[in-house]
Amino acid sequence: MSPSDTLGEAQEKMRSWLANGVKLAWLFDLDRETVYVYKPGARVKSIVGAKRLSGEAPLDGFVLDLVAVWAG
Repeated sequence: MSPSDTLGEAQEKMRSWLANGVKLAWLFDLDRETVYVYKPGARVKSIVGAKRLSGEAPLDGFVLDLVAVWAG
């Protein structure tokens, strides 16, 4: 999330990107250690306090270490 965006603004951007063909989007809320996972046709999934994030199609096999992300 950009420092100049509010959470609501960033969430609206995610919805816009999905409407324009993005297949997977992750929104990181560093203050809450929460990842919001956006996929077309699915409810937004929130993951709180995770240490790792595993990719899904189209990022199968990708793993992101969130410890460094949460540390800033």
